[in-house]
Amino acid sequence: MNKNINQVLKKTIFILEILFFIFFISCNISKRFGDFKWAYDEYENIRITGYTGSGGLVTVPAMINNKPITSIGNKAFFKKNITNIILPDSITLIGKQSFSSNRLINVNIGNNVKSISNLAFSNNELSFINIPNNVIFIGEEAFKDNPLIRVKIGANVNIENNAIGNGFENIYISNARVADTLLRTDTYNSNWSSAWSHYKRGEDLRNEGNFTDAVKEYTSAIQIDPDFIDAYLYRGISYKYTVGWSHSIPDFNHVIQIDSKNINAFLERGKATNNISDFNHVLSLDPNNAEAYIERAKCYGLAGDSSRQLADANKAIQIDPTNIWGYHIRGHYYQFRAKNYSKAIDDYSMMTLIAPDKYYGYDSLAGIYFDQKNYTKAIENWEKALKFVPENWGGGFKDNISYAKKLRGW
Repeated sequence: MNKNINQVLKKTIFILEILFFIFFISCNISKRFGDFKWAYDEYENIRITGYTGSGGLVTVPAMINNKPITSIGNKAFFKKNITNIILPDSITLIGKQSFSSNRLINVNIGNNVKSISNLAFSNNELSFINIPNNVIFIGEEAFKDNPLIRVKIGANVNIENNAIGNGFENIYISNARVADTLLRTDTYNSNWSSAWSHYKRGEDLRNEGNFTDAVKEYTSAIQIDPDFIDAYLYRGISYKYTVGWSHSIPDFNHVIQIDSKNINAFLERGKATNNISDFNHVLSLDPNNAEAYIERAKCYGLAGDSSRQLADANKAIQIDPTNIWGYHIRGHYYQFRAKNYSKAIDDYSMMTLIAPDKYYGYDSLAGIYFDQKNYTKAIENWEKALKFVPENWGGGFKDNISYAKKLRGW
């Protein structure tokens, strides 16, 4: 009897071992999603393990099967004829040689990458790389054999031997590992160095809100280097705040003429002209560009195409649920088109949760409460908004509060 029980137990254990092995293999074998091969990692998140597409511009999705893609596996995109890569913000790890031996001229690393492994972007055509502030480790020879001349890098990154190359490690370490844009001046003439100095001063002035002087610095950079793409782009953006969009458009056109896949130039030109075709072009290059959906939704709203406006707002929220403007546009649709005030209030409230230190959501809530004659809540939200506007902007909110108090009988 005991012998029979033991045999049954042994058979049961053997079957369970086989089933476990099959389950283990099925969980780790690469699966397909479009042009991407993928597998679950040890945390049941998604790792991209391979690519079967034709190359060119590649946008890695943020999710597969409702699971975030958090890593790029070793050699996942090795030698795949890729020229541009856009990584989602869900990515935290880039594996060894993952993008090595392509024709990369542009990389969007993603805002949550922590680690870039050995040889990850080696043997490409990168002249500029933006290493986000969140990166804490760059492995050996990660950017080896690239013609890098500029590197934007955050503070206190742990850099392994020859991780960037071209002497950038020495510049970074000598600068005490502070966040900076590093320029390789040893291989470029004094004209380029001078153009870069003007451009960098322009950036500092623009970030301070001094757009008039920023335009002057960008113009100086362009006079020295007529093909300085970023100088044209940010001069065009600065013109918006000085002499208006009409002066911006030629600069955006020039950028596009030099670089026909410059997403920022198409975005800015689309904003300047309310041109839906520019946003369509951005989405053809990057189907997960939330800003393009938001700006196109605004255009549809101006054209009275409410259904498309709502569809684009929903898509923007789906792609980037932390961007307040998707909720703002959808809230306006619910408030003014659908007259669904409870849904509008939900969207405006979400804006205040995402950006509690910005006035936009509070102002929208105050407006809808005022229209509903709920003056108490209108006053409450305008008072919150007043805390977060520039001092010279506060007059309108104060007038609104006074008028609401008058109607309220206070």
